[in-house]
Amino acid sequence: MKGNRPRLHRRLTTLPWNNARLDTHDRSRGHGRAETRSLKVLILDDDLRSESLNARQAVQVRRWRRPNGKPASIETVHYLTNLPPATAGPDDLARLIRGHWGIEGRLHLVRDVAFNEDHHRARTGNAPQNLAVLRNTAITLHRQNGATGIQPALRAGNRKPERLLDLLPETT
Repeated sequence: MKGNRPRLHRRLTTLPWNNARLDTHDRSRGHGRAETRSLKVLILDDDLRSESLNARQAVQVRRWRRPNGKPASIETVHYLTNLPPATAGPDDLARLIRGHWGIEGRLHLVRDVAFNEDHHRARTGNAPQNLAVLRNTAITLHRQNGATGIQPALRAGNRKPERLLDLLPETT
């Protein structure tokens, strides 16, 4: 939940997080940084559920990051979910949140960087969805054919367009 819903965001940040127990705590090193994540979950009462998109649980994630040779930073983010506590406990929610960022890094970031998608001008009709399908198809075809970096694969295809035909599956 970000600032695009200021009233709900403010309400989420003022929940009694200090009274909530720390549900999960995770430390890792990688990508040139040390990172610690903590997660707290609050079950929402009926009053807050009605104003929070019928969510059942609120989640607070605090990320502490220290890139090698740089000062540490702390970020606190809030999430809402309509998953009931019996279905998604704190460990499940932590895994779902981490999985979301895996998708963000594996697909959305590639689309933003390799295809400059955020600056594209197609905004009407079916054009945005159709172009997204084409971009996703290009990424998938390159990955299925062993490309680990999409930008170098796109540059190689630009230099020798006949290579792109090799990406297509054979049909009879």
